[in-house]
Amino acid sequence: MNTELVPETSRHITIDRLPTWQRLEAEGADLVLAAEPVQEGHFRPNLVVTSFPFLGSIEKFSTMAMANTRARLKAVYFIAVEEWQAGDAPGRRFQYNHRLQGRSVHCQDWIVLTGRRAVMVTASCASNQLGANDFAFAVMADSITVKGQEA
Repeated sequence: MNTELVPETSRHITIDRLPTWQRLEAEGADLVLAAEPVQEGHFRPNLVVTSFPFLGSIEKFSTMAMANTRARLKAVYFIAVEEWQAGDAPGRRFQYNHRLQGRSVHCQDWIVLTGRRAVMVTASCASNQLGANDFAFAVMADSITVKGQEA
């Protein structure tokens, strides 16, 4: 079995994916990674990278990102918020559950500022899939590097 991580690049970050995950295309996203296809009716774990112009602090972006999450999703329950870093770039990580089409979805967001842009990396799975995906999410998140800060 191939256990080598596969480097992927968005406009503003690099991230390693597990070899069993695939890169997909999705309009409006900088990068989309997804676990192996699942049976119809099941949630396919995924990781989505988005970015947009932002000139404020990481604290301000964190507050705005959480408020936006609460406004656009149903039955959001925040579990944790903590400081996090992508290399030398300070960031935040927050975890939450929400309801989507009758099921509980678990999300982990990593946010970081890259000069004049904010980048959000969101990993999602059905809440009952978290045990099988939490390690994959952590491996990918730990590999995030802001472009221009590579070693």
